[in-house]
Amino acid sequence: MSAQQNVRFVRNFAEAIAVKHGTAVEGYEGRLPELVRNIHRMCYNEVVEFYRLAIEELRQQAENDRAKGRTQLAEKLDEAANTVDQLRMQFARIWQICEPHMEVEK
Repeated sequence: MSAQQNVRFVRNFAEAIAVKHGTAVEGYEGRLPELVRNIHRMCYNEVVEFYRLAIEELRQQAENDRAKGRTQLAEKLDEAANTVDQLRMQFARIWQICEPHMEVEK
């Protein structure tokens, strides 16, 4: 097999096993800046929950990739989850400060 054929084989193989990641948020018609703004304008306890769920998702993706032998990717996803957890904890502290002074819309 020539070098060019090897490259083609590797590229085709990578495409075959790659998880398809979207370029838009399914079910959300707005743009990403609006989504970020909308999330971070919720009560901070809800923002904490958003990040908790994001951590769960990242850890699940890491577990799935680890099971498929993609250890490097799994490690990076775990690192990302750890970073998001720091953000979650910061918003939890922000909520503790703000909660006594906030009126929550029902």
